[in-house]
Amino acid sequence: MPALFPPDNVFKVAKNALVPAGITCEWNNCAALLNCWQTLSKHLQHHCKYAKHENIYFCRFDKCLAQNCDSYHALWKHVESSHLSKVPLPCPSQGCLHVFHYPADFELLSSHLESSHPELLHDGASNLKSKLKHSWKPAAARTSDAHEDQRTFSGSMESHLLITPHISRGRKRPRRSPPKVERKWVHLDEAAQVGLDPKPDPDTLPFDDLPVFPSPPPSDMRTFTEFIVRRKPPEPVQQLARPQPVSEPPIRERTPPRSMGYGTFEQRVAALEQARLLDGSGVWPSRENTPT
Repeated sequence: MPALFPPDNVFKVAKNALVPAGITCEWNNCAALLNCWQTLSKHLQHHCKYAKHENIYFCRFDKCLAQNCDSYHALWKHVESSHLSKVPLPCPSQGCLHVFHYPADFELLSSHLESSHPELLHDGASNLKSKLKHSWKPAAARTSDAHEDQRTFSGSMESHLLITPHISRGRKRPRRSPPKVERKWVHLDEAAQVGLDPKPDPDTLPFDDLPVFPSPPPSDMRTFTEFIVRRKPPEPVQQLARPQPVSEPPIRERTPPRSMGYGTFEQRVAALEQARLLDGSGVWPSRENTPT
């Protein structure tokens, strides 16, 4: 009976088999936890794409001797052969605890399936899913040919029966406009026949009790020819509504430096004040009155 599970696809199934404990990524202390060997491979490919610095690709695995590569493909070949090959691959059979390495144990895994799990190679496809470990990739739903033939309609049908009925949307009711005020043409016609002025009587106007002030004649109105134009006063630059910045520490006033002979002058003034010869008038005492 031909094998339904060829040895060439053994590693493909083993790479996608879920690992309950997870696989930790060791790239530059990434510490990401992946669910199978295949997702770890895709995760490391993402790391290799962004490991470029000044046209040089660096391997970020700890204690790696060959860290510099010329291209992305060279770095990925190095990671695949030196680091990814050390990650164990579980046996795809359900309940089996044996692990292998890719690609060194290719023949060993094939012989292990033939000796320990021959049902995976020769059983029907319906029993194969229950004997394999769960995969991280969801299985695609497929329909059989017989089921597709049952759904296909072979008879003839009128074309108008295949067209779905058109469902129209509900029409919105137009808004009613406010009623227009109609002029009473009857009163106008009666006023024209009698010969009266259709204008209303000024006595019947509203607010007729308000005083009416006569407007001055145009000759009495003054005409201004001279105007005084003043500029707008300048506004302060600082915004007074906001608090002003405070310097830390506060700026202290500097004591002006003393000039030459100021010390002698200070002692002289102190002696004159003690002798009561300076009265604050600003007149320097004469030489005769000054003490020696």
